[in-house]
Amino acid sequence: MSKPSEYLCTERNIKTIEQADLPLNALRLVHGCHYYVDSNPKLSMMRMAALEKLSYTVRCSSILAATGTPKANDYDMIKSGIDAISGKKIFDMLNQSDTDGS
Repeated sequence: MSKPSEYLCTERNIKTIEQADLPLNALRLVHGCHYYVDSNPKLSMMRMAALEKLSYTVRCSSILAATGTPKANDYDMIKSGIDAISGKKIFDMLNQSDTDGS
């Protein structure tokens, strides 16, 4: 776990992200998710990448707070980020639940 103002993103992850050539909202989403994993003591990138294919649920508001938009009143950044990431092999599964606003 890193300091509150920074997080661990390995060189391998950075290369994968750069090669994906993602638009801004997708980059914000990827880095927000990485920050969330690194800042949560129960999670780690090593466990997330393990063969077990663990999955976790995180509130959209937590990702928005991590990306510097905590007072956003919609999840358009997350939706467009998910759409842009689709098929890029950065996440095995990533979706937004519209039923509970998270």
